[in-house]
Amino acid sequence: EDGFFHDDPAEKVHHGFEREWLAELFRLNGLRETSYNRIHVICKTNREGRNAEYPVFLVTASHDV
Repeated sequence: EDGFFHDDPAEKVHHGFEREWLAELFRLNGLRETSYNRIHVICKTNREGRNAEYPVFLVTASHDV
């Protein structure tokens, strides 16, 4: 994420997620069979005035009981 998705520049936000970081975090917490799926794309004019696309993804994983 380029940091321009949110309209308020003073809002404290993250700049998206890295798949590798999430996969490692899940692995360290005992999750497996991680799957990433892009489920939507938000198209909007960002606060920079530029038309931009922001993908939304769903990540799922399993855990032994």
